[in-house]
Amino acid sequence: MHPYIILGVVKMKEQDLYWLAGLLEGEGYFTYSKSATISLQMTDRDIVERVSNLFGGKSIIETKARAKQNKDSYHCRIHGQAAVDLMEQLLPLMGNRRQDKIREVLARHANRTNTWSNKRKLTDDQIRLVKEMHRDGINVGTIALHLSGITNTFINRYNISDILRGITGANVE
Repeated sequence: MHPYIILGVVKMKEQDLYWLAGLLEGEGYFTYSKSATISLQMTDRDIVERVSNLFGGKSIIETKARAKQNKDSYHCRIHGQAAVDLMEQLLPLMGNRRQDKIREVLARHANRTNTWSNKRKLTDDQIRLVKEMHRDGINVGTIALHLSGITNTFINRYNISDILRGITGANVE
């Protein structure tokens, strides 16, 4: 297991990714309007600050309570390719309902940008690396992020799964 996950420019410990997945399962929301977005809104400022830091230090929006008995709430979000990258990492860690929503957002993102339909062809050495990393127990999301960094092209976990299932690169040992 590798101690750090790289999401765009954000360096996140694996334990933080798992913590974030649990929090977003209950408190977060995944949407697509102009771009893919992950948002969190809650009354615990310290938790929202931690998430904001994991999102790369994005700003926090404070909403004052309208009634005395209510608390102020805090909101942070990440959007665009950084949100897509994070959603791909979170996908296998989420419950069915959240997975369905993330897949919906990723599909809308893919349809808008045609990113998935314009896949870069990986070299035989890169396909061998994928298979080796998988044999070493590295999950497909982490492999996809690693390959994306090597190729400077968006490679998603489904591209990696296609390699591992023999749909792509079947002739490469």
